[in-house]
Amino acid sequence: MCSINSRIKKIRSHFNLTQKDMAKRLGLKWYQIKDIETGKTKASVDIVSILCEKFAINSDWLLFEQGNMLKTQTFTTKKNSKTKKVSENISKIIVEHQDLIKRFKNPERAKIINENLIELEELNDELLENIAKHIESSVNAARIMKGASKKKQKNQESSTRRRVNER
Repeated sequence: MCSINSRIKKIRSHFNLTQKDMAKRLGLKWYQIKDIETGKTKASVDIVSILCEKFAINSDWLLFEQGNMLKTQTFTTKKNSKTKKVSENISKIIVEHQDLIKRFKNPERAKIINENLIELEELNDELLENIAKHIESSVNAARIMKGASKKKQKNQESSTRRRVNER
């Protein structure tokens, strides 16, 4: 079983980043990453949290070496199964491309592509959140319209009854 320090180094290698690049993304100094990877210091809860968020890392894998390294999207309701499928496809493409990036001979080009993939993942998360909000507001609007329709129907029925009673 590997230590959390070696798993952090594995994440950095997976994304083809230098210690300086990773530190910049996490808001740290490069030597802090070096000290964590070498075991000189332990990763704080904040660093672990930010690392998992920024790189879509499965916290169970990072902390306990359980499951896959990368998070998988978990959007589960009947209403958004298409959204879930889109998310899964985007995540799958990102993982596949990250594997291809490792084979690049030009590390600078690989780094640029990797940064674009990370941005795509962030945009994917933002898109999913917007879709979820849109679905929720659509459902609420449909409920309001259904309620208004029922109310209108009841008013029409009572109006019809009054006219019938008046005759």
